Parts: sequence; structure tokens; C-alpha cells
Amino acid sequence: MVSHAVRPERRVNFLNHIVSEPADNAPETEAKHSRGLGSYVVWAFMVVMVYVLSIGPTLALCYRGKLNSKVMVIYKPLPWAFSGNALCKPMVRYLEFWCPEAKYGPPK
Repeated sequence: MVSHAVRPERRVNFLNHIVSEPADNAPETEAKHSRGLGSYVVWAFMVVMVYVLSIGPTLALCYRGKLNSKVMVIYKPLPWAFSGNALCKPMVRYLEFWCPEAKYGPPK
């Protein structure tokens, strides 16, 4: 029968090795770095894009009766924002992609 016991001096050397090394290897800095304006602009753009692009799935869920149509109130500014500019046609096509039955009027 083979014994797998660890010799006491080896165990002590291992523990000394762990204790002697510094716990934090990161260099110390006196001030935290700020994220900068660019980071906030990117996040704001992403939030707006998620809001605008979420109208398609929401509209489809409303037409299929899975979601109350009163939810569409949060999208009231979008038709006003897209009417009469170059983004109107792509937005209509995007909505038709998600909900082709929307061209025939509001859900019954």
C-alpha cells in the first residue's frame, strides 16, 4: 500500500510561497480613470436604437393578441420623428417585415 501523505516541510514551503507573494499584482493608481464622453455617447446611441428597433416586435405582438395594444403609447413619438424624411420608407419596410398585416389597419 502506497501512502500519499505530504511531507511537513514541503507543506510549510508551499504555504510560505503563497504568503510571501503580494495579494494584488495590479499597479497602484492614485486616481480612477473616467470613461470619457465618447462612452456615454455610444451608450445613448445604443439605447435609442434599441427603443426605435423594438417597435417592430412590439407591433407584431399587439397584432397577434399577445400584448395589449395600449403598450404602443410609448412609441407615439416615432411616427412623428420619421414622417417626411429619408428614414420614413426604411422604417415602413421594417415594420412590414415584422408585421405585414399592419398595412390593413389597426388590430380588431
